Amino acid sequence: LEEPSGAAHGLALPIAQMGPVCFTLAAAAAAAPSPACPAVAPAYHAASTCGAGVSGVVRIPAVRKGLNNQRMRIVQDAVIAALLGAAVELPSFLRTRRRCGYRAGCYQDYEGTVPFDAVYDRERVVEGLRRAGVCVVDTRSEGRAPELAGALWPTTASQLGPGGDVARRYDLRGGVWSLGGEEDCCIKLVVDTRRSLDLLTSVNAAFSSARRIRRAAHEVSRRLAAATGRAKEHAAVAIHWRADEDFVRSAHGLDARAYARAACTALAGVARGRSSLKTLDVFVLGEADRARSRAIDADLRKHRSCPRFSLHAKATLGNVDEALASGPDGGDDVKGQVDFELGLRAAVFVGTQFSSFSALVALARRAEGRESLMLDVDVADRLGLIFALTFPHDARRRTDAALSRLCRDVVAAHAAFGVGLAACLPPPRAGSSLAVHSFGHCEDCSHLMPSVCLDLDKADARHAAFVESTQIQAVVSRGFRRISCARVVQVVAERGVHRNPTTGEIYVVEDITDTGELRSSLRAKLGNTPGDGARDGECSASLSFSSINPPLDAPAAAGGRRCTLAVVTALFGSIDSLGHLKTLKPKHARLLEFENRLGAASCWIALVDFAAARRIAAMHGALRCHRADHGPWRVVRVPKALQPFATAAQNTRIPKMLAHRFVPNARYMLYFDAKLRPSTLEWTWRLLHDELLARGSAWTSPRHPARGTPHEEARCVHLVGLASDAALSQLRAYAAAGLPRDAPLAEGEWHLRDLYRNESSALGCAWFDEYRRWGHRRDQLAFPYASWTLRGPDEQEATATNAVFLAEADAGAQFRHIARSRRYERSRKNSALCTLASRRHGDEVMAYIRRGGDRPSASSQARGVAGIAGAVEGLDRAPRRRQARNLRLEDEVHRNADRDGHAGPRLRDERIERADVLFSVGPGLAEDPEHRD
Repeated sequence: LEEPSGAAHGLALPIAQMGPVCFTLAAAAAAAPSPACPAVAPAYHAASTCGAGVSGVVRIPAVRKGLNNQRMRIVQDAVIAALLGAAVELPSFLRTRRRCGYRAGCYQDYEGTVPFDAVYDRERVVEGLRRAGVCVVDTRSEGRAPELAGALWPTTASQLGPGGDVARRYDLRGGVWSLGGEEDCCIKLVVDTRRSLDLLTSVNAAFSSARRIRRAAHEVSRRLAAATGRAKEHAAVAIHWRADEDFVRSAHGLDARAYARAACTALAGVARGRSSLKTLDVFVLGEADRARSRAIDADLRKHRSCPRFSLHAKATLGNVDEALASGPDGGDDVKGQVDFELGLRAAVFVGTQFSSFSALVALARRAEGRESLMLDVDVADRLGLIFALTFPHDARRRTDAALSRLCRDVVAAHAAFGVGLAACLPPPRAGSSLAVHSFGHCEDCSHLMPSVCLDLDKADARHAAFVESTQIQAVVSRGFRRISCARVVQVVAERGVHRNPTTGEIYVVEDITDTGELRSSLRAKLGNTPGDGARDGECSASLSFSSINPPLDAPAAAGGRRCTLAVVTALFGSIDSLGHLKTLKPKHARLLEFENRLGAASCWIALVDFAAARRIAAMHGALRCHRADHGPWRVVRVPKALQPFATAAQNTRIPKMLAHRFVPNARYMLYFDAKLRPSTLEWTWRLLHDELLARGSAWTSPRHPARGTPHEEARCVHLVGLASDAALSQLRAYAAAGLPRDAPLAEGEWHLRDLYRNESSALGCAWFDEYRRWGHRRDQLAFPYASWTLRGPDEQEATATNAVFLAEADAGAQFRHIARSRRYERSRKNSALCTLASRRHGDEVMAYIRRGGDRPSASSQARGVAGIAGAVEGLDRAPRRRQARNLRLEDEVHRNADRDGHAGPRLRDERIERADVLFSVGPGLAEDPEHRD
């Protein structure tokens, strides 16, 4: 796909380089997406057809199941759409088996299709749905409507209404959506409110059979009456027989003998109510030819509990509906709709509770005020109980008390539903899932606590109690993930410090699944939306974002989600990656479960250039068409117009600093460099809560872990060759403008923003303008000055605006740096290779900046760059000999520094810094002559 003229953010790759891979991303303004791969929801404003209050459309597919499974999905989708204020688009066709019956070898073959009108009377259905409060539209749009991203089913009706969690997370207005694909069946909704229950009942009743099916049912009824000679009040009992191969010889594990015994028990109860009849006429609904009818008759007569009966079936009456099984508009399921019609008309209907046919017949009869009986037998997977709960026809399951406990009852019936229904369940018990964090030794976090191990006896006792308690069985993470000191303080207050006296390991135990506190706190803070959410800071740069339409976080482009939190990264060039799908998929699943309980959605957006796009295309191999969803990430190529710099590293600053222009709808944003990976994706919500919301700031960045001021940073990056003399000129200009010497330095690899605060976008723009002004690659030098210039009238004595909070350097401790190639690490220059022993050298730093630095000669610098990686690696291989040599060299460095009249960088007892001192002085001595690769 060649990038079209004026294209926006589609991932455009030459066909010769892509092979069979086709990526379709956020829609380009100048090029419509392929019909097979819709990038955004097709636009449709249902209000023009359905009236005010209805917006958005749910397009309903024909799932690859039996006709009544298809009907279940259609009915539930229509109810969900109505609760969300959307219209529906009915499927144009339905699926059917052909010449199979319920034989185990072919009952799942649903490749055959028939027109919707061949089974249902469309006019009657549309009118019935209108009376129920569901508007039907025909969007006539090509292509598949996108599914709601990250939706977990089933959900409850109470979560779909105004203020519900689903309504908070999704916005269907103005688009056409799907609630799942053709394989997604069959339970999507738990009707736990009176309105949704009534809606489910009336929507199901709206599906009137096609005229030819009604005629066939009428003829069968006439022949049955003639064969039995009974008056209407003594008409035959209709029983839906489903002891067929697909239930007996499958995972459902139906006990055929128990089924026949339950049928006899039910028929005996009916016979007692008709004591005047010597023989009960029983009509079998379902696939029953003459041979099958005889077999059913024999199975029933084996049980003494059965009353006297006479068995009838369509086959014994002449197979009136046989014509409905053949031809382009026919099939087994079409013919089966005649049985559905007969079940509705029967004076007494005895159903099979684990059958979707029986569940829907009983619910349709409930709409007419007619009762139904169900056989007291279920299959191994409790399908009967699930249908009874989710399509309740029994009056006992339709009371207010039953509705109030319905969610819990459904999860009890099928535990897997607990993922989607977690929001309506009680929070997990405290300690039900724990994480163990090792944080080093007792002196860690000493800047926040004098010592975390003041009482080692108690720490040992806590360890013993933890090991002996049942809680040890519930530990879900023993990987000793990094934990920030700020979080340690909270966890220590809750559970104290533990120490393993055998190994000396110091650790804390954190409850990671009890999200009640985080959930309630987040909800309270997310509900306070100040102002109208307007953003200033369009920036003075001549960069046009108009081609990004719709915006990347708009519901139409984000799978219908309301992006409360936008997580953004920039992946330019060929160094970093987004991670392997095998690792990302389970992490993404846990994120969706967390957000389902939280009631808020995050949108993960990876902004890439051509080089990164090409790698991602190759990663996805032979997929003919892919949505460019890489785990949680939606991959979007940045248009060339938004890559004004000469290098990929510099172009990443556009998404980093001007991210608010890419995500204009989100409330909050987390940006992190592509070199970082969060330990768990849901931890990003904890970071948002602890470091932005709890601080009340518009912007949060971490403090730099090694250097305290931009002046120290400028000296460092200039010294190791990461920045030109422009960095020193920049700091001299800032000093002249009044920037305090103690202005704090932020680490630039991640930050959080409140995008509804104008200070946030203003700071992003000011940061970018300063970065572009000086021309070098180091962005951290510009941030303190940009923050300082945005001070308010009452902040003139401050070193930065109060809208910015600098978190502890380890606040992002659960970010880890990805492993890069050895060749890359050996060739790159790293600012971690220089440091100051103490802040008492601030005067020397300022002097260094004023006189333009003391740079080594070109030849010395070249030798130092080439050899520094080898020196560091060599120190690892032979630490004693090489460290001793470098300690001697350290003395020489200090003597040279004193001789030259300036203070060189002093050393701490760290190998990587020791090597850097040798390099930064300039003689190139860090190259290890004994080490060659």
